[in-house]
Amino acid sequence: MTYKTIVIWGAGKIGRGFVADLFFAAGYHLVLVDQSQDLIAQLGQAGRYIVVRAESPERRKDVVIDGYTALSTAQPDAVAAAVAAADLMAVAVFPQDFAARARQSGLEAKESE
Repeated sequence: MTYKTIVIWGAGKIGRGFVADLFFAAGYHLVLVDQSQDLIAQLGQAGRYIVVRAESPERRKDVVIDGYTALSTAQPDAVAAAVAAADLMAVAVFPQDFAARARQSGLEAKESE
């Protein structure tokens, strides 16, 4: 079976929570990219994590997210290959950090000459 892939740049609470949950539920293979090597190491070692969907304290569902790939921005070749092969890419970083992350990824817009 062939899966679509999404690269999620920013594996914080929004990236690995809300965004990952949506695409995991839709059958995508997740590639989580983050600058925190500690976080990437933890995600890699665990191999899974839980997202809590809660409409109210009485209506809670724990969703296991697994089968993902976790990459550090310190692995530029692996990240570039993942981005090139992905069907989609999402960016889940703070707005003030977006320009720096774009430069880091090589995704920044080139100025017109």
